[in-house]
Parts: sequence; structure tokens; C-alpha cells
Amino acid sequence: MVYFFHNYSLNFLQKRVDSLVSVKLNIKVLIAPLDWGLGHATRCVPIITELLKLGCKVIIAAEGAQENLLKTEFPDLEFVNIPGYKIKYSGNKRFFAIKILSQLPKIFKAISLEKRWLQGFIQHTPVDAVISDNRYGLHHSSIPSVFITHQLLIKAPFAFAEKVMQKINYLLIEKFAACWVPDEKGNRNIAGVLSHPSRYPEVPIKYLGGVSRLTKKELPISYKLLVIVSGPEPQRTMLEKRVLAELMNFNEPVLFIRGMPVGKEVPTVKNNIIIKNHLPAIDLDYQPVVLGLNQQRGRGKQPKTNDAGV
Repeated sequence: MVYFFHNYSLNFLQKRVDSLVSVKLNIKVLIAPLDWGLGHATRCVPIITELLKLGCKVIIAAEGAQENLLKTEFPDLEFVNIPGYKIKYSGNKRFFAIKILSQLPKIFKAISLEKRWLQGFIQHTPVDAVISDNRYGLHHSSIPSVFITHQLLIKAPFAFAEKVMQKINYLLIEKFAACWVPDEKGNRNIAGVLSHPSRYPEVPIKYLGGVSRLTKKELPISYKLLVIVSGPEPQRTMLEKRVLAELMNFNEPVLFIRGMPVGKEVPTVKNNIIIKNHLPAIDLDYQPVVLGLNQQRGRGKQPKTNDAGV
């Protein structure tokens, strides 16, 4: 099962073998993104989509904003609650590293708890494979477990601290059957040294290439600028305020996505800036164009979205 899932599913996700569309794995997969911003959840969207095309039964483990986002994308799938790490960033860059270091005991406790959570979960809901997006505790000795991360190297303020963190990172990753890196393999990549370190963990490493829940479409350009904000608080709010302040002198059409799937209110700004707390992938693909054309040409009211307070 390790070989079959690792090679067949992974190669399909990398779109190297188009004929695999017809292959039906007929396996049950548990997938769980980390609750550190929304990026872990959004990059699971295309992976879940391809697993469903392969005929897999997918169960999603999440809570909070990540669960809300994925339920918007996959309302018919089964969801189970798993506690998050609930990491907070410092509002002052001078104390950023100290803030993270102070939460290390909480992080290691969360890793231990999610490992016990998985043990209990599979006793009443057996699965054939586990895909963990940056959740270090979601691995099992008898079940193929894949770890997703773009941070094989975790940057630190000091070289010694960086070496220690990388060693700990690899010790945790090496408990999995394989590691998937959502980036390009060669020199033309996105994450740079984070996903292309000088030394790799001793597990099979597969580069997935660019992973996005959005699809490229040939459509009229309606907005001059699209802003998508995400990340742990309070840095997300600080970035939002800073960008909106910069946009006060920008008069072209802007679509601003706050990265808050559970948000209800939006700030009041200039008329050329449309703010949404969140948009599912299908609306990000199409709605910006519709909204822009409606506004520019005056063809009636904006289309209704299928959001819940977004």
C-alpha cells in the first residue's frame, strides 16, 4: 500500500501521467492541514480534488477557519474535528523569535496530542493513508503517512539555532513514509532555500510543483490589483491595515480578500476597493471579473456569492 499510494497518487498529483485519471484507487484517505494561517488548507484543495478524481474517499480533519474554508470547497465530504496548534505571532518584530520560542512547549504538546488523536480515530474509523500538511504528529506505523511541507529548512536568527531546528524538523519528518514539497524541484522555484536545503531528511522526497486551488482562465482584466491576506494574528491584521493604508492613494479597481472565512464584518474603505472576508476558489476564478464588469459598465447589482459572511 505504501508503494501504490506513494507512487500512483503522487505522480497523478504532479500531473506527469495523465492516464492515471482512469485509475480508481478506492482507498480511504485522511487529510489534515495545520491551523497556521490559511495556506496549509488552501494548498490541500487541489490535492483533495485529485484524490476524489482517483476515486478515493477523503476525510478532512480540521477546525476553525481551516475547517470553514474547506467546507466551502467540499461541502459533501466528511469532516472530523482535530485541535489546532493555535500559534500566535508577536506584534513587535524584535520579540518575534522570543514569542515563537516561548510557544515551543505548546507546539510539542499539540504534536503529542494529535498523535494520540490519530491512534484513537483509526480505531473507530480505519483509513488506508494519512496526508498531514505540516502536522508532525499525524503518522502511524502501519498506515502510509505523507508529510507536506515547503519548509525543509526553517530559518532562524542564528546559524546554531537554525541547525538545531533543522535537526528536530528532520527527526519529526523521518517518522513519515514520504515527504511532499509543494514547489518546483529545480532552480526555478518559489521557496528558495526553504524547500531546497543543502541536506535532506532521510525519507523519499517528492516535489509537487506549483500547487494552487485556482485555475488559469482567459478572462477580461477587471481589477488592477488583487490582494489576498492570510496568516496568524496579530500579524495578519497588521498587514491588512498597512496595505489598506497604502491603497488610500490608489484609484484603480482593487479586490481585497482578508483571509477570514469566519469573519462577518468588513472595514469601510474607498469605493474602488471591494473587500471580502473570504472567497472560495470558484468565486476567485470567476467573480472578480463579473464584479468588475458590473461596476465598470453599470450592468446591475453584484452577483450573489455562496459565502457565509464573506
